[in-house]
Amino acid sequence: MKKIILLIAVVLITLTGYSQSAKEYFERGSRKIEKKDFKAALAEFDIAILIDSNYADAYYNRANAKYILKDLEGAIADYTKTIEINPKYIMAYFYRGYVKNDLNDYRGAIEDYTKAIAIDSNLIEAYKCRGNAKWSIDDYKGAIADYNVVLNVNTNDDRSYINRGIAKESINDYKGAIEDFTKAIDINPKYEDAYFRRGRLKVTISEIEGAIADYTKVIELNSKNAKAYFYRGIIYYLLEKKDNACNDFRKALDLGLKEAEKAIKENCE
Repeated sequence: MKKIILLIAVVLITLTGYSQSAKEYFERGSRKIEKKDFKAALAEFDIAILIDSNYADAYYNRANAKYILKDLEGAIADYTKTIEINPKYIMAYFYRGYVKNDLNDYRGAIEDYTKAIAIDSNLIEAYKCRGNAKWSIDDYKGAIADYNVVLNVNTNDDRSYINRGIAKESINDYKGAIEDFTKAIDINPKYEDAYFRRGRLKVTISEIEGAIADYTKVIELNSKNAKAYFYRGIIYYLLEKKDNACNDFRKALDLGLKEAEKAIKENCE
């Protein structure tokens, strides 16, 4: 029904002598995207495509608008049409991969990121996203290889150090993971998640005081991080510092961490 209405609109505009080109509708749609009026943008791109069914940019921009409006399957269909018209349309591959990732189609996402990289090996964001997708299918070594490419280009990408550290942790390379979390902290000294992850791994390799220091730093950065109190409390308890441990367990419970209640009943009452 929607397509019929749009087709009638195009015919009427043409018959009344006020027809506009597909490009003009495309440009109007693009301006509406800039104004974040995505539904109105869709209508403009719809008409542009009715006028010119091979307008790759119109399909691409319509896909972007559909993605923002949470029509993920519709976005994939339009990215696919963009690629059918122009097989070298690199960002259509990239964003189709991005949408597939959102739909948990990680292998499909990897295929699209790989195609984008084949067109332009300097598209660093594609390596980063492919690394994330590889991690999601337990291809940790493949993920590390992609993060290596990203970090060779941008040594200040703190998030990629975290991601590579997580992948290293997944293959039990705890030392390498700690090194990456430390690099993330060097870049961003307020990176709460990096301290938390490093603290947890320091426990694993028996760097107990270092773990306490990291959890303490997490609490300094975010006094509402219940898990940091809880895990620091466990360490204190293992070190036979019961008062410190119970104080942390109670703080974790106050912040809503239910598992702390059991620790208090078993160890602090």
